[in-house]
Amino acid sequence: MGGDLKLGGSCTNGACFWFSNNVEIPGPETLPVEARSVLNKGPWSTSPWRSPGSAPVKGSGCGVAGGGALAYANGGTPPPGIAQNFDGVDMPAMAPTYWQLGSSVEVAWAISANHGGGYSYRLCKKSDGISEECFQRTPLKFDGNTSYIIDHTGQVTNSFEMTKVTEGTSPAGSEWARDPVPGCKTCDDAIAQCGEVLDPVPLNETGGGYSDAWNSQVTCYGMCCGAGSSKVDGVCPDGTEFYPAVSGHSGFGKNVPDWSIMDRVLIPDDLEEGEYFLGWRWDCEESTQVWQNCADLILTKDAPAPTPPAPSPVPSPTPPSDCKDFTPDKASYACYYNGCKSLEDDGKNCAECCSGCHLETFSGKGTYCMEDSFTVAV
Repeated sequence: MGGDLKLGGSCTNGACFWFSNNVEIPGPETLPVEARSVLNKGPWSTSPWRSPGSAPVKGSGCGVAGGGALAYANGGTPPPGIAQNFDGVDMPAMAPTYWQLGSSVEVAWAISANHGGGYSYRLCKKSDGISEECFQRTPLKFDGNTSYIIDHTGQVTNSFEMTKVTEGTSPAGSEWARDPVPGCKTCDDAIAQCGEVLDPVPLNETGGGYSDAWNSQVTCYGMCCGAGSSKVDGVCPDGTEFYPAVSGHSGFGKNVPDWSIMDRVLIPDDLEEGEYFLGWRWDCEESTQVWQNCADLILTKDAPAPTPPAPSPVPSPTPPSDCKDFTPDKASYACYYNGCKSLEDDGKNCAECCSGCHLETFSGKGTYCMEDSFTVAV
């Protein structure tokens, strides 16, 4: 569904449009107070992170395009070319990753907009039928208590102790980790700043526009957590919502960070061999959203053959002699590596792409080619 280490927190390939929008916990808060990620007085008591794993989700556990059947102005739109509410489980299969039963494996996720909260990883065997209930039957445990910040090449740039949560989680005893990137301490009282919570209004109804009251309030809540103050530099200019900022990063995001948060998780040794989905679930606290994604796996008792290392991103696009034999391919990032038709005068940034690709510019990484949007038939 689009996630790729090379892109970090970029949403250009649609990876961060798969979620459940406007969902709340069905009962009282169960999260230990010390694991909160948003500390200002605000409307956070029903947010998914206040009882990790209990908020209902839409679709089959991999997220739905645009967050649900209705689009909302607060980011609730699908990736280009994909229908609103399309279930992520029905996206085209990708080449599977092979993991050995009983092994410790590396997983990672990246932030575009920092909604606080925390995350977990789960497994579901495809033959059991993909569903949230299936994922909840096999939550994965973290291997140790250390998390890492890695750059877009996979290089570790920082390590720190995770804030692990095992109390008050669903299913009982499942392990979650708090989002290690604190938002900015901009407001002491988000309700006083932004008003009492308004009911969500979809885009297709009166009052659901980007400048209308409800979305303006959502924006205000985000500003209280640093959506404005940290946007340019990707760091809180003053204080943070919780201390210390052990990850080395802070702020709401939106400056397209090229780093990811990496953990190691343990694959149980008593599972059956076969095809699985790895599910990632991020229960937010600053918003009533659960962000999700899935990956294709094959679990085997025997150690899989070594996978050739993926090519590292080249420092600048390499233009082919022509584009006659070029075919864009999202899986191999053909546009990134071979889709640049001509370079700018600086010899580092792409000026023109082959057919099927378009130019993308990212802070600190230059201008290069990416695959055009594709359409899923529904």
